[in-house]
Amino acid sequence: MKKVILYVKKIIAFLMFVLESCITAVSEDLQLLTFLFVVTVPDIIIKIRTEMPIFNLRSLLFNFAWFCLIVALSYNYKTKRSRTVYLSIMTVIVYLLTYSNLLYYQFYEDFLSLSLIKQLGLFFDVADATAVKISAFDFYYWLLFALIFILLIIVSRLFKREHQNLETRNFNRLNFLRLALFAFITGILMLAPANYSQAQKFWNRPIVVQDFGLFNYHILDIYQSLGVFINHTPSEEEYTEFLAYISERNGEKIENEYTNILQGKNIIVIHAESIENFLINQKVYDVEGNLIEITPNINRLANEGLYFSNFYSQQSIGTSADSEFVFNTSLLPVNNGTIFMTHFDHKYVTTQSLLKEQGYQTLYMHGNNGSFWNRNTMYPILGYDTFYDKKAYEFDEEQEIGLGINDDLFFQQSIEYLAQTEAPYWATLITLTNHTPWAEIDKYITKDEMDVVEPAIDCATLDLYDPNGEKDATTCRYLKSARYSDWALGRFLDELEDRGMLDNTAIVLYGDHPAKLPLDEMELFYEAVGLYEDMEMSSLQYATLAHVPFIIWDKAIEHREVDTIMAEYDAGPTLQNMLGIKNIYALGNDIFSVENNIVPFINGNWTDGIIYYSYRDEKYHIIDEELYPEELIEKMILEDDYINKQMDTVIELINVSNMINKYDLIYFHEQKLKKERG
Repeated sequence: MKKVILYVKKIIAFLMFVLESCITAVSEDLQLLTFLFVVTVPDIIIKIRTEMPIFNLRSLLFNFAWFCLIVALSYNYKTKRSRTVYLSIMTVIVYLLTYSNLLYYQFYEDFLSLSLIKQLGLFFDVADATAVKISAFDFYYWLLFALIFILLIIVSRLFKREHQNLETRNFNRLNFLRLALFAFITGILMLAPANYSQAQKFWNRPIVVQDFGLFNYHILDIYQSLGVFINHTPSEEEYTEFLAYISERNGEKIENEYTNILQGKNIIVIHAESIENFLINQKVYDVEGNLIEITPNINRLANEGLYFSNFYSQQSIGTSADSEFVFNTSLLPVNNGTIFMTHFDHKYVTTQSLLKEQGYQTLYMHGNNGSFWNRNTMYPILGYDTFYDKKAYEFDEEQEIGLGINDDLFFQQSIEYLAQTEAPYWATLITLTNHTPWAEIDKYITKDEMDVVEPAIDCATLDLYDPNGEKDATTCRYLKSARYSDWALGRFLDELEDRGMLDNTAIVLYGDHPAKLPLDEMELFYEAVGLYEDMEMSSLQYATLAHVPFIIWDKAIEHREVDTIMAEYDAGPTLQNMLGIKNIYALGNDIFSVENNIVPFINGNWTDGIIYYSYRDEKYHIIDEELYPEELIEKMILEDDYINKQMDTVIELINVSNMINKYDLIYFHEQKLKKERG
């Protein structure tokens, strides 16, 4: 025992010697001291901006190890000039990496990944990228560049480095390498099994950055992302898990009052760009003082049809493309890219592919380029026969808003294509006008039945107007854009009715994803319209409120508001029950055949209608505190292991979805069945 204690003391003494030597070397070297200070600042900034704990010891140790390694390698450069160039390049790399991730996080709430390389060309093609660029240069970003500039001045002008002999350089290099190794090993020893699991699954990238640091995250990401470019085969254990899951979910068919109610009817799906649920039945004042509905036509559908008021989108970084994928396949998206770009050659079972087997025509309409999000390739995979893209529509520059043709012209020309299509058909129409950044407010002109221009929404009454009188706030621009899109939808519905095209047709409308409006502006909006008083939203509560509408309207269906928690992956099974078909690989549920539903998100978050749980922060927000007071939730957690049980369900759903997407399991399974049948 004494020998062990003595050995430990020697190790501690040696480590203290190494640390003291490194501190001495830095204190005597202004260049290294400046470098370590300047490269530490970005780590603090990125944690502040992404709401991470600043003093996470694990990530501090990992980042410190990388900085020590950079310092150690600097001793390979003998002259002041070469060493200055080296440290300057390292500093610029650190800052560019930090800035790029902050810029990306601002819109996607995620970090950059090598797996995104296939879709980088899309980033600056979309208007929201411009919005990010414009708003990105706030105090923190200017601070980044200022610090780079200061560093470059210091290392090139003020520092006078004393000559160090070979022995001193080797001594310092070795000690910094030892210190880097010690910091790295200590960081690894501090990791819990859950940390290793998060690094392996890579569901929630901010968690990995939080625990491993930004540099280790990118090393891990490179390893994880290589899998996107490789064809994988499932293990026997994974395939057995997949079979057990689909077998369990496909037992005896449960019928309900809506079973087969839409069988044989035409289905028109409106993929409503960025339409959020808070717009439904919400009134604001126009500039003439009249109280008006923001979305009267969507309201009409909601108040006459089946209105699912507790509906979430489940997109990842693919936004609209991910929403299309989830809505059509009842699978979850991937967190290492976008299905449309990275898994477009796999097989999927969708509502429209099943309807094709029943003799349906399937068509898709979108006023953007067909190559955008690789839709030209992906839509046939999803079961669409015909794709009308931008080339199929006639319009000039004045009739464009944002990414393409304005919604009114798009709807009016789409009617002609619908009229030419043989029934029964499934047609999906993607709107464009309500796409961020909602900048062309002069084009958001709506007219009444007499073709008289209607007064615009009054932003001042919502406290959403620039006090300098220069421009509307983001949220008010969004309201004006949403109102225009709704007006265009109303004209579309009226034209369908006038032509008798709604007699045997159901309208399905869903918001593809939240608009991600500024949190502080949404606080002002909710207060202005009287939904909440003195509201101060946390980011978790903001996510909880980020519903999108889902509506199924048909003349034969009576109005009903369904407040059961559900999401885009439930839309497919719900509609399929109404249409008399079934996707055996669906992860979601027919909402009318399930008592307790749960909504998983690909980053590990989930909600069950009782709480919204953040996997990253391990925190929850109670959705209805009157129905479920804090004391009751705490009791459920302690006595029933409530959160862990729900988390197990979510983990299973994400794992099965990831296996299907990664291994092309549907194709793999069906080919295996063919071989077994001979």
